[in-house]
Amino acid sequence: MSHRNEKTTWDAIEVNPRDAQAWTRLGHVFQTKGRLVEAEVAFRKATQLNPNSFKAWESLLPVISLRHKYEDTIEVLTTLIRLKPDRAGEYRKLLEITKHMYK
Repeated sequence: MSHRNEKTTWDAIEVNPRDAQAWTRLGHVFQTKGRLVEAEVAFRKATQLNPNSFKAWESLLPVISLRHKYEDTIEVLTTLIRLKPDRAGEYRKLLEITKHMYK
């Protein structure tokens, strides 16, 4: 995403700092730029503002996985299972893989 997209997203957050969708968009901006620490902060802000935002939690998953945050990965996968029971099977598989990777 371009610098303009980042600025536009920050502008939206400035107008409404409690906009979880804007924080999720900002996380994606940072993620595409390889700024994983900032992406994690933005996605976590989105999940704090809207704890039931499946999109924010799902977006957080690859960022924390890439950062090798085992406990956080387990937390996110568990949350995704709770939020989308119809997709629980795929997240349970990822949960088992994650647990085996860090044994």
